[in-house]
Amino acid sequence: MARTPEQRLSVAAEWRTIRRLYPIYAAIAREFQLGDPPCESLNEVNERSEPDAFQRIGQWLAEMDQRIEAHHFRQLLQTSDLASSEDKMHTLVDRYLNKEHRTEFDRDKIDFLLIQYFAVCAPPSFHDREVDLEEVAEVLEPILGECPTSLPEWLRPLEQLIADMQRCRTLADLERHRIIERGRELKAAAGGRYFDSIALLAFTRFNYLLRCACFRLVDNDLRAIEAGLWELGARSVYFVDCTSVQLSPQEPLSNLFQLCLNLRKPLILDYSTGRSFDLLMGLRTIIERALAPEAATDGAGEAAAPDLQRRLERMKEEMAGLRVLLEQALTHGKPGLAASLTPAPPQAAAPPDSQAKPRVSPALSSKATVSPAATPSPAPLPPPSARPSNAAKVAPSPPSTVSVEIEHIKELLSVSGSKGRSSVSLAVGPTTKLLLTTAEVNAFLKGGDEAGVALQRAVAARFLLVATLENSKRTGEKPDLKPLLQSARDESANLSPLIVQAEKSGQTSLAEALSFTHRQLLAIINQVENRKG
Repeated sequence: MARTPEQRLSVAAEWRTIRRLYPIYAAIAREFQLGDPPCESLNEVNERSEPDAFQRIGQWLAEMDQRIEAHHFRQLLQTSDLASSEDKMHTLVDRYLNKEHRTEFDRDKIDFLLIQYFAVCAPPSFHDREVDLEEVAEVLEPILGECPTSLPEWLRPLEQLIADMQRCRTLADLERHRIIERGRELKAAAGGRYFDSIALLAFTRFNYLLRCACFRLVDNDLRAIEAGLWELGARSVYFVDCTSVQLSPQEPLSNLFQLCLNLRKPLILDYSTGRSFDLLMGLRTIIERALAPEAATDGAGEAAAPDLQRRLERMKEEMAGLRVLLEQALTHGKPGLAASLTPAPPQAAAPPDSQAKPRVSPALSSKATVSPAATPSPAPLPPPSARPSNAAKVAPSPPSTVSVEIEHIKELLSVSGSKGRSSVSLAVGPTTKLLLTTAEVNAFLKGGDEAGVALQRAVAARFLLVATLENSKRTGEKPDLKPLLQSARDESANLSPLIVQAEKSGQTSLAEALSFTHRQLLAIINQVENRKG
């Protein structure tokens, strides 16, 4: 039976909507495991299967409307080109605006989709300045139609909120003025009025200006943090106590440089909570405290006192363990064992050149311990199985070559059980860890090709420099850094042509991985050179 002109028009409109929405919804379903789409591709739909396919796809899209949340749209649309055209964004917004019964979750989705529509459709000049309500109305006219730009009384607080937001200079200012929270409170108080054209217009402008302000403030804070890290390096401070942001008590500056680089990646702003920027704000506070005059008096930064306290606590634990073993030995009538376990007087106060302090050649492996001959005792030591696990060990010195360190890192990765699916923190010393990106971990686990070997050698060179600095701080020794620096420069030079080659061949991910490792190596080289100067 032939379709009427009206039916053909309806089918064409339905197919147009499906073509615009289906790829977006299918990508969200796969990315967030929200269920399998009804078909792999719309190319599977033909004239015979069309009626059934339309019904199945339409029902599936309606079900997905209930499953998809605002953060799903936010993560996918801000990091891909799936909805980078006006027609796709228009169809998405219309779908939620035209719902008969809209919920709070629909409001959150519309809230984001309108900002994204404006970001996609606004002229480039609008992105470099504060846009007014009339300009936003022009961009949103295809969706909202013509609407007045005079704000009703209940929306006037938005103007004060925008004025307060523009005065913020840091993310901490944004939090102190409760900009995000106050905006969310206004939306909640609007109730059903939120869906009025003038309200949608006003909140879209506020949301867009808030997004721009957040990008600006994140950049300001990152610049301040990076400048502070360079200043700490110039003061020969290489480790900072970052426990307040759930990092280590002696976090290497190179790790913090890497963290800043990660935070400079495209930002996915989530206004559902006001705590999106805690890490960045906390890190800036830490660096500013470390730069304060009182924090730099001993050249070791604010980590010095906490580090000393931790060492004292570890000494107490070891002494308690030795006392237990001593009592057990005396109880079982083993005076020789008791004598060997009697702790010697503490040597913490001994000067750096004291003969009582055991030393290990830097050429030895990081697993090196004091041999029995180097630690005399009144009686022969018990067999290894009977010795206490906390027997005195010399602080490990780092391996002296890149090749040795590569094998050491491989061993650490095998112990950690990493399979290369994510970044890994590896211990460089008793209190220091360094981060390996996923690409770096894979280079050690898979290796093989030229790029993998280059990544291995660059990471090993960076580990050697950080380990040497930590060992020097812990022992008071002043090692010859020239060979390590030259080796690190050589590995840095080896990476440069590989980065260019990867970029020319279109291997974007590889180029980014190599560039990231290259920057990290250069950062620690600069720190060491500043220390030498």
